[in-house]
Amino acid sequence: MSKRGIPIGIAVVGVLAFLGGLLWIVGGAAAVLAVKDDLLAMGVGVFSVFLGLAFLLFGLGCLKGRGWVWTLGVVLTIVGMVLSVFRWYQDDFSDSSMISTLISILIMLFIPIYLTTNKVKHWFDKL
Repeated sequence: MSKRGIPIGIAVVGVLAFLGGLLWIVGGAAAVLAVKDDLLAMGVGVFSVFLGLAFLLFGLGCLKGRGWVWTLGVVLTIVGMVLSVFRWYQDDFSDSSMISTLISILIMLFIPIYLTTNKVKHWFDKL
């Protein structure tokens, strides 16, 4: 089957994933620079940078419609949700951190739900 133009939702997901990746990189780098004695927090910061790079790859790969990018997107959103909750835990469940955590989780919930629609699976040759 030949692919037609990219579905608009995939373009939106790609841009959101790219922007999210940038935020993960900035947040992870800030965590690494801010903590010098806490190895766990430093490890989470380094992991966040790598997760951000993977989200950048996913965001750009959405435009190409490769099957492995679809799988990467599902895995990344699940990992991202878990890490968002962990960050909230690190901030002692503060109210300000809760808002950003909820926004992050809501965005990340949208991605795998959308990725499982038939039109999107067709774009990624997953049907």
